[in-house]
Amino acid sequence: MKKICSVILLLSLTISTLLLSGCGSKSSLTEDQQNMLLYGGILGSRNGDSFSELDGDYPDVESMLKEYWDVTDAATAKETLDWLSNEGHRIDGNEFLTVLKKGEEAQYEDMDDVKKLYDDCNKMLTEIGISEDTLKNVNTIGAWDYDRLVNLARWSYSAGYITEEEAWGYIQKARELAKAEFNSWDEYLASNVYGRSIAYDGDPTELKETADLLINGDKSIWKDITFK
Repeated sequence: MKKICSVILLLSLTISTLLLSGCGSKSSLTEDQQNMLLYGGILGSRNGDSFSELDGDYPDVESMLKEYWDVTDAATAKETLDWLSNEGHRIDGNEFLTVLKKGEEAQYEDMDDVKKLYDDCNKMLTEIGISEDTLKNVNTIGAWDYDRLVNLARWSYSAGYITEEEAWGYIQKARELAKAEFNSWDEYLASNVYGRSIAYDGDPTELKETADLLINGDKSIWKDITFK
């Protein structure tokens, strides 16, 4: 229905610096609002976003939304945000993940590439310290949708397509969905990595540095925030 967006804005800072963005900064947001933004922390960190304010310094955000999301106004923004909230790529992607976890991919055609990406996901995730038990618990690619839901809400607000109240409504929905399905940031990250590979054909090694810093970094934006 919608193009899959994993836009990485041009950065002049290293990822390790980006993951500190907003930490300790003066903010007009409540602590709860800042915590909600962290459920968009994977893509947000890669883009160098601050987590201390809702609006961000997004260069040419209208063009980006049009090119990668087909979002051009309030109507298309809300349509896409509602789609991520209610359906997303998890509707179909969860079936693929189930097949892969059961080792039944040989029964289906054209699964070789997806299987390789899935294996690469597991390799990368275990290398950064995600346990096999955690990976076994992840049965959905939902975090891929929820992380993008937070970011798309921020972008749409920045573009003037939705109100601040509407943006927080979508961001809160993302957190609610995430908390209902996952028990930890480790599970959330793994689900996102699976989703990006299954729905986007994304190479998981492209996320390794960000993933490692989010999970293991001393100054990670996730470090002192309980997932639940």
